[in-house]
This record gives sequence, C-alpha cells and structure tokens, in this order.
Amino acid sequence: MCVDKRAQDKAGQIAELTQCLLLDVWRFLEALDVRGKSFLRVAVNLSSGMIHQEFLSWLCAEVARRGFGSRLEFEITETIIMKMTEETSLEFQRLKGLGSQFAIDDFGTGYSNLGYLQNFEANVLKIDKRFIDGIPLEEKNTKLVLTIIQMAKSFGMKVFAEGVEYSEQYRFLREIGCDTIQGYYFAKPMPIDAALSWGPDAASATQSKA
Repeated sequence: MCVDKRAQDKAGQIAELTQCLLLDVWRFLEALDVRGKSFLRVAVNLSSGMIHQEFLSWLCAEVARRGFGSRLEFEITETIIMKMTEETSLEFQRLKGLGSQFAIDDFGTGYSNLGYLQNFEANVLKIDKRFIDGIPLEEKNTKLVLTIIQMAKSFGMKVFAEGVEYSEQYRFLREIGCDTIQGYYFAKPMPIDAALSWGPDAASATQSKA
C-alpha cells in the first residue's frame, strides 16, 4: 500500500511539473514571436510517466489551439517507443499531423532496437553525451558515433549531438555530417530572458531547448 502511495505521489509530481514546463514553453514561444525569432524550434522532453492517452489528447488539443505545432520538437526515449500502445501511437500521429517533430533522446543508452526506430519514424536522433566524450581521440567512441550517424541518415533522420564541450569535438562532428550540435562549447543552460537575448549566430548553430 505504501509503495502504491509513493507511486501515486510521484506520478502527481511529474504531471504537475510537466504542466508547469509546458506553460513556460508557451510563454517562451510567444516571446520568440515578439523578438522576430519564430524560426526557432523548441525541444520538450516528455516523461514516460506522462505517456498515456488522457495527457496526450490534452496536449494535442493545446498545441492545436495555440498553433505551435510546427515549432515543437518532442523528445522521447527508446523505452517510451517500446511501451507504446495503439492509442498513444495515434496521439503521436496527431501531433505529427500538427507539424510537431519527434526526437529519440539519449540514443544508445536504452534498448536501441532498430525495429522500433524504423516503425516510429522519428525526425531526429540525439546522441547521448557519454558517446561524445572522448571523440575524436578515443577510437571506440569515434567509431560508434560514426556508425550512429550513418544509421540515422539511412533512416532519413537528422542527427543531434549532445554535450559538446570542445572545439575538437565540434569540428569532428561537423566534418562527419552531424546536423545539430549542442553543449557548453556554445553556452551553458540559461534563464529565459538570457536565452531570448542570445545572439542569432549562435542560435543558428543549435536549438533552443526548454
């Protein structure tokens, strides 16, 4: 009984946090409009605890009402894809129909089942920082990153590298065809006001992320 209560409390906290996050996302997108930066897409992590029909149906309605579909990228993990039901799959298709994109986050840290990737047809594959660390000097990580990029391209997916901290990593990733690069090499996490004032040259090299 205690375990169930803790699980319920955790689920409630995740739901409340997700709703607060989305309110910030809507405000951030509106602020981007005011500053003439509506070309930027904002990435939003979806917790596995929120992947159920009720929440996704509400999310679809909210995105459609606000007209933000094409400016959102929802990040999900391989575990979410593996546990997807017919109902949740239909809601994801609705979000795609509104113009939203999907990214597979932390690729390589979960099940890495290529069948799931092929069936879900995500737009972006995000390479986890643990594989970026050490490139281009560490042979194993370098070969693995090369393989992931080649595989993603074969599926028609863009590739996003997380956790880039050094110029050597940045140059190597650019040379091997990585599409988007994010990390401390560009900037550390910042408050909304600072993000809105961030230079357009830097913004064009990365994505805004809420």
